[in-house]
Amino acid sequence: MISFRSVGITGQEAEAQVAAIVSTPIRIGILTPLTIGNNDEGLLAMSYNVGVQMKNNLKDLLMTNWGERVGRYNYGANLLPLVTEYESGADAFDSAAMSRIMTAVSTWMPYVELENFESRPGNANYQGVGNVSILVDYSIPRAQVTTTRLQITFSLS
Repeated sequence: MISFRSVGITGQEAEAQVAAIVSTPIRIGILTPLTIGNNDEGLLAMSYNVGVQMKNNLKDLLMTNWGERVGRYNYGANLLPLVTEYESGADAFDSAAMSRIMTAVSTWMPYVELENFESRPGNANYQGVGNVSILVDYSIPRAQVTTTRLQITFSLS
């Protein structure tokens, strides 16, 4: 004998399941540096906002040097080799860094509009070669991301 209790779900239960699916935020990408996600995210922490994910992707692009991405040798801005030249002349560093950033962004993230660039010595407590902070202002009009500032610090020890 078969019980009707094991057949399907009620209309109210179906509506509750649909509401749960609709209210679940959409995962856009994995955040770096990699961290453990919470119960809803799964194994790794996820991004739920396009602007946050694009900032994360731009940061990854600028911090990556040539040869570090498997199968894509020229991926990245290749800024680390320039860091040792910062002390010899900030103007030369700025022009070379801006050129590399513009080339990398136009190649790999052409939807990003670069606005301002600034470089400054990194940590004031450490006065050594290879300690530079780079600040880049950008916007992404197609994703409705207004001007945002990204700061990256390179340190050689």
